[in-house]
Amino acid sequence: MLSAYAASKHALHGYFESLRSEMKNSGLRISIIIPGFVNTSILVRAFNGKGKVPGTNLSVNEEGMSAAACAEKIVKAIAHGKRKAFIGSAATVSFYMHRLMPSLLAKIISSHPLKRIRSLHSGLKIFFSSSIKKSH
Repeated sequence: MLSAYAASKHALHGYFESLRSEMKNSGLRISIIIPGFVNTSILVRAFNGKGKVPGTNLSVNEEGMSAAACAEKIVKAIAHGKRKAFIGSAATVSFYMHRLMPSLLAKIISSHPLKRIRSLHSGLKIFFSSSIKKSH
């Protein structure tokens, strides 16, 4: 029930991609930061799908990285001139699923996204860590 929030994020991506093209020769560097779940109270004051402010947070946000850890990763990404930086594994998993398996991601999001994304993330983490160990 965060459609307006998602729409605003998409709008920012479009804006900054366009701005990057327009400012190409100006020396201005633009980093698009895509954070995953961060332990903030942003959703406590956000409108839900019914236009009400629920006054509660999601457990996935409370279990997310700290705002300080997120800020540190953002500063590091900008310092390294990253054009696009995924902060947190949920952001990375969601991005690549959207690119590689959009229908599967749509199905996951329409059912119960938070539990499924966490489950998928855990499975991928195990898969990739074992694949990396095997290749060395």
